[in-house]
Amino acid sequence: MIRAWLAAAAIGGFLSVAAGAVAAHLAAGDARAAELLRTGALYGMVHAAALVAVAAVAERRDQPGPLLITAGWSFVVGIFLFSLSLFALALTGIAQFGRVTPFGGATLLLGCSAGRRWGSPLCAGGDRFADGERQSGDFRFWRPRGCATLRPRACEVLG
Repeated sequence: MIRAWLAAAAIGGFLSVAAGAVAAHLAAGDARAAELLRTGALYGMVHAAALVAVAAVAERRDQPGPLLITAGWSFVVGIFLFSLSLFALALTGIAQFGRVTPFGGATLLLGCSAGRRWGSPLCAGGDRFADGERQSGDFRFWRPRGCATLRPRACEVLG
């Protein structure tokens, strides 16, 4: 799974750089095609980097959770549906390629949402002092061990 994600990120990044070069040099005369290529390149590159980050986190875990797996595969599918459909639309002018783009965008949003939900520390802050007291008397600055995924109210109750 991680190798597939890294391969997809590499291919997506490569195609994004290539599309950006085409937009800057070859499609400069066609403003619409250049803009489609630039948009596809930007989103492809950003989400390829996000996919590398997801793969790095997943590699450090024995068993990646469902949100992390959802984020990874959503980025893979989204990069190719969104960016490649824009590249194909820009280079061929065939409008049917544009019908695929919203599905790719929705998939990228799903990946971002899953990644945000997975990576969101809902109980942010420091740790216990040596004597077990809360920092600043505020639960947001204190987190019992193992409380990283609990809601703040639950962390306050546990504290």
